[in-house]
Amino acid sequence: MEQRVEGWAKDVKEDVDTPDLWAELQREREVLTGARYDEVENTPFTSDEQAAIAERLQQTKQYVTRTYSLSDAQILHLEAKLDDIAAAAGRMGRKDWTLLVCGALLGAFVQGILPPEAVQDILRMTLDGLGYLFGGEVGPSQLPPVT
Repeated sequence: MEQRVEGWAKDVKEDVDTPDLWAELQREREVLTGARYDEVENTPFTSDEQAAIAERLQQTKQYVTRTYSLSDAQILHLEAKLDDIAAAAGRMGRKDWTLLVCGALLGAFVQGILPPEAVQDILRMTLDGLGYLFGGEVGPSQLPPVT
């Protein structure tokens, strides 16, 4: 009986500690295809917004390179891709830039350049951290602490 209770308690703890990936996926889907995307105009980013984008992408780059075991070639590709994405914010509208981000990251995954977990983290951290630029709420940073 005691083993069953321990097993049950372990299962409950695991369930509570596991993030709700379905809710996270739904939130990402809403950003890309939902009302927020539809309601946002394709206006250019301000210089302050461009600086925020560059800073967020730099933080994301540091997190991903420290978290995942990437080869030198993968790191160079990641850095180049995120630098290109940051630069594109200066010449593209909001909607176009969002599509570029998603396409660039999807391409890195499909080509096998970055592991799917890294691509998902980059996308999540970018959308969560910069969602306020698209009419979303300014929430707590989803960027995990670097240890």
